Amino acid sequence: MTDEGPLNGLRIDARDMSRSLTGFDEIAIRKAFGDAFESLKGMFAGRSLVFVHFRRDGMKDADAHRRSLELTVGELEIIFRNDEDAEGNADGSTEIPTMI
Repeated sequence: MTDEGPLNGLRIDARDMSRSLTGFDEIAIRKAFGDAFESLKGMFAGRSLVFVHFRRDGMKDADAHRRSLELTVGELEIIFRNDEDAEGNADGSTEIPTMI
């Protein structure tokens, strides 16, 4: 898999994105994912941040939700990968980093 294609080089800093969430974003996350952002774990926390990114980019909530769910785990790893460490996180893992 390359970094191009449908992702268009999309990169998200999970910590910065989670800190930028507004109350409106939190309501949309709860509605789309059925739980509060802080209750979501792992990939679903990451998907919810991608969902917010897509919403902020102009997608309707339903489309943003569907698109965030269509992403593969590999695509999520690329989106949240630290640019300084192209192979994954500092510890060598490719898990999505802690959100907050």
